[in-house]
Amino acid sequence: MSALQLQTCERLIHAMGPMIYNPTQVERVMNYITSLQADAPCQFNHEEMTNILASGIAQTRQGVGVSHEELKKVTTSWL
Repeated sequence: MSALQLQTCERLIHAMGPMIYNPTQVERVMNYITSLQADAPCQFNHEEMTNILASGIAQTRQGVGVSHEELKKVTTSWL
């Protein structure tokens, strides 16, 4: 184990405090840490997201797109 890994382990144990003695809490923390690895990075950068938002706002103002009622009908078919 590298020095960095050892320091990280010590920080984790210290941060968990008394939870370290509770197997349920330890399992929850480990599951959370594992879930972070599964998160895919965002496929858009900040500028692209800003452009997508601006486009959506412009379309909404022009009345383009799907109404709230139509969207509700579509999403109920997903369940």
